[in-house]
Amino acid sequence: MSLLSLAKKIARADTEPQSQPPATSAEREPAEAAADRAAAVLHPLTVMLEPLLSEKSSALQEQGVATFRVPHNVGKHQVALAVAQRYGVRVRRVHLIRMLPKMRRRGNTLGRTAEWKKAYVSVDNVQQIITGP
Repeated sequence: MSLLSLAKKIARADTEPQSQPPATSAEREPAEAAADRAAAVLHPLTVMLEPLLSEKSSALQEQGVATFRVPHNVGKHQVALAVAQRYGVRVRRVHLIRMLPKMRRRGNTLGRTAEWKKAYVSVDNVQQIITGP
């Protein structure tokens, strides 16, 4: 950068009005709207629980553990609340396993499966989950 262009840039900065930085999202929206949006995201009934049926999950049912396929963006607390509300059981613990996408090929086209999580949920009464809500 030459000396003259630096002088022009400084002169232009002095004449332009100073713009204020953009407001944060908390200042732009009321706190109630943000709380409502957070509550809607965390609502347990919005968590999709799909029971997994396999040899391993059948063997774990004897030990009081139910197995579910859940979306990749939910946490342990959300899964526990969803199972407790949907099936009416007391959840003791939740283990989540992240299932990575697998490469799939159809002809010459490469693709991959979706990422998801597997939830092992220890409950007091697993028979209530097996028979359904």
